[in-house]
Amino acid sequence: MSESRLSDGEGAGALEEWVALTATERRILAEISKMEQEDWAMWGGAVIDAVGEQHLSVSDKQVYRVLSKLVDRGWLVDLIPDKRTSRYALTPTGRDVLEAGHAELTAAVDELPDELLSERRE
Repeated sequence: MSESRLSDGEGAGALEEWVALTATERRILAEISKMEQEDWAMWGGAVIDAVGEQHLSVSDKQVYRVLSKLVDRGWLVDLIPDKRTSRYALTPTGRDVLEAGHAELTAAVDELPDELLSERRE
């Protein structure tokens, strides 16, 4: 996120929300966003598999607890709320939080010296 955008206040609240997230919450938001872009099913089980592929050691129960928390915050919506199986999607607020975090990380990487980046790629 550019400094001017933050200084104008635009996205500042979303960035604060992003900073307050746990690694698991961030990963789940990112995985659901990725699934939406690739037209994958965003079922709870698919989210668990995706998080597991990232080598985060979280139980199924923990993932469902985080999914529920993110729904309660209004960052995710359960597309099938009255069924035994849930399917999740990002809300506009959830997408704002995710995009604020992505922009902040991108800006931080962009500020790294070129020498450091070239060493990491070798």
